[in-house]
Amino acid sequence: MNIHSARSAPPVVAPKRRPFDGPRQNLPDPPVYNSKPEDRWLARPKQALIGAALGAGGLGLAISAAGGGAWGVVGLALGAAGGAYIGDNLPQLSYDAKAFHHYRTNKHTARALEKSYNERQNALVPLTEEHRIAFDPSGDVKRKFDGYDSSRNITGLFAQEGETDKPYRFAVELANLRPNAQKKSLHTKLDLGSVSLDISDDNDVTKGAGQEPRVKSKYSVRYNQLILEVDKAVLRESGWSDGEPLKVKVSTHSEQGAEPFDTLVASTDDKNPEKFFRWEGKSIYQVVTDRFHNGDQSNDFNVDPSHHERFHGGDWQGVIDKLDYLDDLGVDCVWISCPYENDRDFFGNDGYHGYWPHNFREAEKSFGDKKKLKELVDQAHKRGMKVIMDVVVNHTGYNHPGNQDPAFREWFHRDGGRNPISQYGLENGSLAGLPDLAQENPEVSHYLIDVHKMWAEESGVDGFRVDAIRHVPSGFLRDFDRSLKEGKDQFITIGEVFWNDENYLAGYQNETQDSLFDFPLMQSILDVFGGNPEQTLMERWEQFQEVKKHNFGQALMDVTNSGGSSFKKISEVLARDHVYDNPRLLSPILDNHDTNRFLTHAGGNRDKLKVAAAFLYGVRGTPSLYYGTEAGLKGELGSNRQDMEFGADPEMHEHFQKLIKMRRSSQALQLGTQNELAVTDNTYAFSRALPGQEVVCCYSNSTEPTTVTVPLTETQMKDGAVLKSLMDDRRYTVKDGKVEVQLEPMGFAFLDWSSQ
Repeated sequence: MNIHSARSAPPVVAPKRRPFDGPRQNLPDPPVYNSKPEDRWLARPKQALIGAALGAGGLGLAISAAGGGAWGVVGLALGAAGGAYIGDNLPQLSYDAKAFHHYRTNKHTARALEKSYNERQNALVPLTEEHRIAFDPSGDVKRKFDGYDSSRNITGLFAQEGETDKPYRFAVELANLRPNAQKKSLHTKLDLGSVSLDISDDNDVTKGAGQEPRVKSKYSVRYNQLILEVDKAVLRESGWSDGEPLKVKVSTHSEQGAEPFDTLVASTDDKNPEKFFRWEGKSIYQVVTDRFHNGDQSNDFNVDPSHHERFHGGDWQGVIDKLDYLDDLGVDCVWISCPYENDRDFFGNDGYHGYWPHNFREAEKSFGDKKKLKELVDQAHKRGMKVIMDVVVNHTGYNHPGNQDPAFREWFHRDGGRNPISQYGLENGSLAGLPDLAQENPEVSHYLIDVHKMWAEESGVDGFRVDAIRHVPSGFLRDFDRSLKEGKDQFITIGEVFWNDENYLAGYQNETQDSLFDFPLMQSILDVFGGNPEQTLMERWEQFQEVKKHNFGQALMDVTNSGGSSFKKISEVLARDHVYDNPRLLSPILDNHDTNRFLTHAGGNRDKLKVAAAFLYGVRGTPSLYYGTEAGLKGELGSNRQDMEFGADPEMHEHFQKLIKMRRSSQALQLGTQNELAVTDNTYAFSRALPGQEVVCCYSNSTEPTTVTVPLTETQMKDGAVLKSLMDDRRYTVKDGKVEVQLEPMGFAFLDWSSQ
């Protein structure tokens, strides 16, 4: 027996809370729904009354002074109403105002830096692959989330001693150097034995106290290199002898005096160092697990392949069975659906897609168990492929047990439907009626991070595709990103922000995730290459009515264009690449599980799909292919997640296979900087350039044969240079600073040049 003093209260023991994913038991009847919208009228009565008084007094006095009379009474009422609304909604209005100010600041800063940048001024020649002395993964840094992480992320070192009377040349390769990053966010140090060089800007190098610099430097955005030429006399004075190896150490910093952001060490006599995997430019293949392939019928629980909103039986064994298919196609990475147990039979529909989590900790039994998921990842790795897993951090399924448990009331928002014109409303409102998680609650954020760390560690996946991040606070997304990458060098996060404003999207890559799906570019691709001009007004209306059930915004965009738009639309989108931390990591797409399939959008025109695919595998970024697009599958949003049909269109499959393997074999197409060369309404040409290698990509959306004249004065190719087609045996010779390319109707060409 415990006896407590009359002066001391017994210790308070917190009741043991049921697990968030645990079974519903001993709950009120009828059940409580934690996400049910609350009546928000006068949620903050004190603030509303103060606002009403101030508004009424201010507006009433102003109108009374201006004319007086009855208008003063009207002003009093209007001021009171307006002031009450502002007072009652001050947190939301303040949140939206801060978000808008942040957006405008980012937009103006990016524009100012781009306008002031000049690549030609004091240009130095970059170093080529033959002079590389070290590689480094591009994802092995702890991000600052300031928009310049890739500008400080070292991916390689180059060195060339050259002739005795020539300077020693060095280059520091960066993941993606944004224009003028060194003006505010990049400081570089290069140690060459006893010689130390500090570089804050072009030609801003010192060699120790009181010594005259004999060093040239240039930050090259075009080649993502800091290039330096060091007078050998400087090195000799420090005790170095010609031909002697130099130990080189480079570090980047957010500002002078700050802790190192990234560091790389090498020796100038290093040869053929190991090549590290880089996510930039790789090819991703998106699988809806339930619809791809049924490899194990023993786990078919209540499947109904005849119903497009029920489970069909696809599973992880099915993906394993088709890894050879994906390997033969040439993809670098497979993206699979969310792994969790999902809601079933919600008004006759199942969460077969993975976006209705019923139990975050347990595997969806129709997909298999956690051992099978680990086997899938291991088998993919044996083939040299990576695996990305879809995850949800915004919401639960409609019938998640936590949504009906009073103990978890504070885990959910109760603000009703999302407001698309309010950032506060997007983050606190409900997406499609799904119970919206309150990530600002520390218990919720810790739970979401811990459960997803468990999935990452137990499965061994190489990255997460994070669903609906536009509806999740940025602060949580940063914590989520940091936590998932602890102890991992190459773990990638790819966020979904379904929006068409590059400046808005850029904020999420710069400040929360490694990569994003490039929806602005997708829409311009549909405008230029896709569309069906033969569609009648009635057919457009019927399509709109069907698609709007699933995505009103996409339905509106789809119905307002018929394809064949000017290539200037694509040019305008790509011209804003400088707003992103790293556009090479953005994932361009033609279609996905939330859009019409491209062929449906294009009215079944296979030539349009072929040229759009050629653009997808030529343009900068990390392209993502939706399962079945290579098999010529069609389907409007709502019927676009049909079962995969392997071998449905062998010719289209061969076309995609050739494009993917072409990209995989070209470092320039994966990692090269994109430079626009020519744009008209019906033709477009750009190059993808690395030092010493370049690929010219040409496209036409005309229904007639077309000749494209491509000026090459802004490239590395000079008169007499020979360009080889990557798709056939044709050769092209540069003459008078240009090359002429003949394209078939809806045609394209890839012309490869190398200095070797």
